[in-house]
Amino acid sequence: MRLPTIWYRAALLGVALFAACEQLPNALDPDFGVLTIALAPHIDTVLVGDSIRLTATVVMNNNQAPRALNWTSAMSALASVSQTGMVRGLHAGSGFIVASSGNKKDSAAVTVLSQTPPPPVPVAMVAVSPASETVRLGATAQLTATPKDGSGNPLTGRTITWASNNAGVATVNGSGFVTTVAVGTATITATSEAASGTAAVTVATVPVASVTISPATVSLLVGVTAQLSATTKDSAGNVLTGRTVTWASSNTAVATVSGAGLVTGKAAGSATITATSEGKSGTASATVANVPVASVTVSPATASLQVGGTLQLAATTKDAAGNVLTGRSIAWSSSSTALATVSASGLVTAVAAGPVTVTAASEGKNGSASVSVTAAGGSCTQTYGSFGVGTWPAACYQVYDANAWINRPLSAGLQVDPSSAAIVAEFNRAGSGWSDGLPEDKCAGCANDYDHPIYWSKVTDLIYTLTGCGYSGALNGIKIHAVKGMVAGGGSDAHVVVMDQSNGMEYDFWQATISDAAQTIGGHSCGRLSMTGDGRIINSGGADGDGGNAANSGLFSGQIRAVELMAGAINHAIAIDTKCTNGTHVYPATGNALTCGGANEPADGQFFQLTYTDAEIDALPVPAWKKVVLHAMHQYGFYVDDTFGGDQHSFALHFESDKMYQAFGFEDPFVTYARAHVGQDITGSGSTYYYQLAPGVDWSRIQVVKPCSIQGTC
Repeated sequence: MRLPTIWYRAALLGVALFAACEQLPNALDPDFGVLTIALAPHIDTVLVGDSIRLTATVVMNNNQAPRALNWTSAMSALASVSQTGMVRGLHAGSGFIVASSGNKKDSAAVTVLSQTPPPPVPVAMVAVSPASETVRLGATAQLTATPKDGSGNPLTGRTITWASNNAGVATVNGSGFVTTVAVGTATITATSEAASGTAAVTVATVPVASVTISPATVSLLVGVTAQLSATTKDSAGNVLTGRTVTWASSNTAVATVSGAGLVTGKAAGSATITATSEGKSGTASATVANVPVASVTVSPATASLQVGGTLQLAATTKDAAGNVLTGRSIAWSSSSTALATVSASGLVTAVAAGPVTVTAASEGKNGSASVSVTAAGGSCTQTYGSFGVGTWPAACYQVYDANAWINRPLSAGLQVDPSSAAIVAEFNRAGSGWSDGLPEDKCAGCANDYDHPIYWSKVTDLIYTLTGCGYSGALNGIKIHAVKGMVAGGGSDAHVVVMDQSNGMEYDFWQATISDAAQTIGGHSCGRLSMTGDGRIINSGGADGDGGNAANSGLFSGQIRAVELMAGAINHAIAIDTKCTNGTHVYPATGNALTCGGANEPADGQFFQLTYTDAEIDALPVPAWKKVVLHAMHQYGFYVDDTFGGDQHSFALHFESDKMYQAFGFEDPFVTYARAHVGQDITGSGSTYYYQLAPGVDWSRIQVVKPCSIQGTC
């Protein structure tokens, strides 16, 4: 094949000028007849494997016939020539082809070029096999890529590059070898020239074949925890990590288990703990035992009973750390059944006068209470100086003079106040944002009880100085004996009562401030009165200071004590807070709160009586503790000594504050009693309970007693 390219011709021209020449004839030569030989073309190219034809022009003398030509290749390793001038390219290179006749010859410069390959067929598509593959995590896979032309014919010798669109799931090397990294999907792409193909790779977890729990058995106490662990394995026994495990207990009343396998003992018994992953499960057995009883405490620790009277004792079991244990069996016994018996529930019945010890036993541990039984109708006089922390007055104790208004039963001939109906109607008025005509529940164990803690001090206690007393400030500078560690009542009122047995005086504080370090005590209002008087601050604002409540009655007066409730008798009137007063006061009050209502609101000191008879109260379908309160409200009455706000109840009865017990490590006996009587109009759990006073009683059955009947002047 001829290559008539101009630059090839130019390149060979120089060779021709030096190599190709014509010889002139010699007259003396025998072959004088051949004048000239001329080859055409003088310069040419040929591809390896191709042929070109050279032509020779012979000029003879005297028009002789042309002589035969002899063709030879001076580049026989590169090109051959036939006797007809046909040149065939053998190998790349350059040289000369010669035609001669006689002594005349001519040559042509020939360059042999290698064949130029045709351009490759372009890649039109790439087929990846397999097109989709599911590989388990940790395994590998080999993909192959086949480049093809537009007709789908495979093409060989093409460069292929590989790539993954999600190297966090699967990677691929330059040979299409896929390595799994994490569970998920990835697209693997093979590219050749401008075409590409893909394969979808799904990385899946190795399925869980078994689940085992360690330890397989666990024993623990109630309230204690134990950590279990679950191991997942494949069918070959290889441990699998990162698998989701769910935990469950067959008996959550006995043992619970968290999502992390933490088992908590709840009650004595057994439970099966199950760990499940991907439909496979393993189990462990949990055995829960009760925490052993380390101590038994009986409350109240001391009590007095008259012959024929009853007293409900409560036993509290605790572990070695002092935690209260519930649900334990208690065995009760009396040191002398001739003096007092005790039931299986701890109810003491006085039989004959004398001291007796009542013991509660649980799991080999004992606690006891000392009960003093007095003859019916006998004296309950206490010796001042004997009371203190842990030796509180007995149930029959009456504060102040035995004949004081607070301690006198209402007479059968009492006079009803002329405004009774209107006051009761207003007192029980129910409406939005007002009151509901019902008493507030008693909360035992609440932080803000708004009740009055009563602290009995002795001559051996520290001396505190009264300071910071507001209002008149008459008591500032007075020194009294007080109990170190006192805590004020809960809520903003922060009441404190100090019964100083060294001088026979009661000191009342409202919004009290106590400093044991400085040995000072004071309050927004401070007052004092005799422990054996009539329970009133007579000279309010004078030498006796100001009352701790609006009525200026002693803060001890009218408090329902836990020991009274348990003994089954409250032998005094009960103090109450009411929603509003009319801004005046009547006997026994010597002061009053600001008015917040009309003339039909009760006055401070106003006495009410529950009009149920004792027989009707006994017949009510209410628990025994509530009947004790109702009998007192009928027999002794209840009176207004202050106001309260923040809820919609009509009134709230006063109870001694739990702070007087908790401040010194004792459990509030109201809590102790409530725990043993939940469900008897008592709700709650743990250390917080509510005595529900309202249910089962028609609270409209009350009347207002004329003040002169309380004073004893009519």
